[in-house]
Amino acid sequence: MDGELSQDLVLQSLPSSFSQFVVNFHMNKLDVSLPELHNILQTAESNFPPKKSSVLLIGEGSNPKKRKRNSSKKKKVGEKTPVPPKAEDPESKVVCFHCNKVGHWKRNCKVYLAELKKKGSETTASDSGTKEK
Repeated sequence: MDGELSQDLVLQSLPSSFSQFVVNFHMNKLDVSLPELHNILQTAESNFPPKKSSVLLIGEGSNPKKRKRNSSKKKKVGEKTPVPPKAEDPESKVVCFHCNKVGHWKRNCKVYLAELKKKGSETTASDSGTKEK
Protein backbone atom coordinates (compact mmCIF):
# COMPACT_ATOMS: atom_id res chain seq x y z
CA MET A 1 0.00 0.00 0.00
CA ASP A 2 1.20 3.42 -0.69
CA GLY A 3 1.63 5.93 2.14
CA GLU A 4 -1.38 8.14 1.36
CA LEU A 5 -3.83 5.18 1.29
CA SER A 6 -2.53 3.82 4.61
CA GLN A 7 -2.83 7.30 6.18
CA ASP A 8 -6.45 7.56 5.01
CA LEU A 9 -7.27 4.10 6.41
CA VAL A 10 -5.79 5.01 9.78
CA LEU A 11 -7.58 8.37 9.88
CA GLN A 12 -10.94 6.79 8.97
CA SER A 13 -10.60 4.19 11.70
CA LEU A 14 -10.22 6.85 14.40
CA PRO A 15 -13.11 7.50 16.82
CA SER A 16 -15.29 10.60 16.52
CA SER A 17 -13.26 12.37 19.21
CA PHE A 18 -10.45 12.78 16.59
CA SER A 19 -12.73 14.46 14.02
CA GLN A 20 -11.15 17.90 14.52
CA PHE A 21 -7.68 16.40 14.18
CA VAL A 22 -8.61 14.69 10.89
CA VAL A 23 -9.99 17.95 9.46
CA ASN A 24 -6.78 19.81 10.41
CA PHE A 25 -4.63 17.01 9.00
CA HIS A 26 -6.37 17.18 5.60
CA MET A 27 -6.42 21.01 5.51
CA ASN A 28 -2.68 21.22 6.15
CA LYS A 29 -2.01 18.44 3.62
CA LEU A 30 0.58 16.82 5.80
CA ASP A 31 2.62 14.06 4.17
CA VAL A 32 4.05 11.85 6.92
CA SER A 33 4.96 8.21 7.30
CA LEU A 34 2.91 5.83 9.43
CA PRO A 35 5.25 5.96 12.47
CA GLU A 36 5.20 9.77 12.33
CA LEU A 37 1.37 9.73 12.05
CA HIS A 38 1.28 7.47 15.10
CA ASN A 39 3.40 9.91 17.10
CA ILE A 40 1.25 12.87 16.00
CA LEU A 41 -1.91 11.01 17.03
CA GLN A 42 -0.45 10.20 20.45
CA THR A 43 0.46 13.85 20.96
CA ALA A 44 -3.01 14.97 19.87
CA GLU A 45 -4.62 12.45 22.22
CA SER A 46 -2.60 13.69 25.17
CA ASN A 47 -3.91 17.21 24.46
CA PHE A 48 -7.54 16.08 24.73
CA PRO A 49 -9.34 17.03 27.92
CA PRO A 50 -9.40 14.23 30.47
CA LYS A 51 -12.31 11.85 30.18
CA LYS A 52 -14.96 12.11 32.82
CA SER A 53 -15.57 8.66 34.12
CA SER A 54 -19.15 8.28 35.14
CA VAL A 55 -20.07 5.63 37.64
CA LEU A 56 -23.54 4.24 37.79
CA LEU A 57 -24.57 3.08 41.23
CA ILE A 58 -27.72 1.04 41.47
CA GLY A 59 -29.16 0.47 44.88
CA GLU A 60 -32.42 -0.23 46.59
CA GLY A 61 -34.77 2.75 46.67
CA SER A 62 -36.00 4.39 49.83
CA ASN A 63 -39.71 4.02 49.06
CA PRO A 64 -41.08 1.73 51.82
CA LYS A 65 -44.25 0.93 49.88
CA LYS A 66 -42.29 -0.75 47.14
CA ARG A 67 -40.30 -2.82 49.58
CA LYS A 68 -43.42 -3.96 51.40
CA ARG A 69 -45.14 -4.84 48.15
CA ASN A 70 -42.17 -6.87 46.94
CA SER A 71 -41.78 -8.70 50.23
CA SER A 72 -45.48 -9.55 50.41
CA LYS A 73 -45.36 -11.15 46.97
CA LYS A 74 -42.86 -13.69 48.17
CA LYS A 75 -44.73 -16.54 49.78
CA LYS A 76 -42.97 -18.17 52.68
CA VAL A 77 -42.89 -21.94 52.92
CA GLY A 78 -45.86 -23.27 54.87
CA GLU A 79 -47.64 -19.93 54.89
CA LYS A 80 -51.29 -20.06 53.87
CA THR A 81 -53.01 -17.32 51.94
CA PRO A 82 -55.78 -15.61 53.92
CA VAL A 83 -59.31 -16.64 53.03
CA PRO A 84 -61.53 -13.74 51.94
CA PRO A 85 -64.72 -13.20 53.96
CA LYS A 86 -67.72 -15.11 52.68
CA ALA A 87 -70.48 -13.24 50.91
CA GLU A 88 -74.05 -13.47 52.11
CA ASP A 89 -75.83 -16.68 51.24
CA PRO A 90 -78.01 -15.99 48.17
CA GLU A 91 -80.65 -18.41 49.46
CA SER A 92 -81.21 -16.30 52.62
CA LYS A 93 -83.21 -13.72 50.61
CA VAL A 94 -85.09 -16.18 48.38
CA VAL A 95 -88.85 -16.62 48.76
CA CYS A 96 -90.50 -19.96 48.00
CA PHE A 97 -93.18 -19.72 45.29
CA HIS A 98 -95.20 -22.53 46.87
CA CYS A 99 -95.37 -21.70 50.59
CA ASN A 100 -94.13 -18.06 50.44
CA LYS A 101 -91.54 -18.65 53.19
CA VAL A 102 -88.06 -17.09 53.04
CA GLY A 103 -84.93 -19.24 52.80
CA HIS A 104 -85.61 -21.91 50.18
CA TRP A 105 -86.84 -22.46 46.63
CA LYS A 106 -89.90 -24.31 45.51
CA ARG A 107 -87.81 -27.28 44.35
CA ASN A 108 -86.51 -27.65 47.96
CA CYS A 109 -89.81 -26.87 49.72
CA LYS A 110 -90.76 -29.67 52.16
CA VAL A 111 -94.47 -28.96 51.72
CA TYR A 112 -94.23 -29.05 47.94
CA LEU A 113 -92.14 -32.24 47.94
CA ALA A 114 -94.56 -33.93 50.33
CA GLU A 115 -97.50 -33.01 48.05
CA LEU A 116 -95.64 -34.35 45.02
CA LYS A 117 -94.92 -37.59 46.83
CA LYS A 118 -98.57 -37.86 47.89
CA LYS A 119 -99.80 -37.21 44.32
CA GLY A 120 -97.25 -39.66 42.96
CA SER A 121 -98.43 -42.43 45.25
CA GLU A 122 -102.09 -41.68 44.38
CA THR A 123 -101.43 -41.81 40.63
CA THR A 124 -99.47 -45.06 40.87
CA ALA A 125 -102.28 -46.61 42.91
CA SER A 126 -104.91 -45.46 40.45
CA ASP A 127 -102.78 -46.56 37.49
CA SER A 128 -102.28 -49.99 38.99
CA GLY A 129 -106.06 -50.25 39.54
CA THR A 130 -106.84 -49.47 35.90
CA LYS A 131 -104.43 -52.05 34.64
CA GLU A 132 -106.13 -54.81 36.53
CA LYS A 133 -109.48 -54.22 34.86
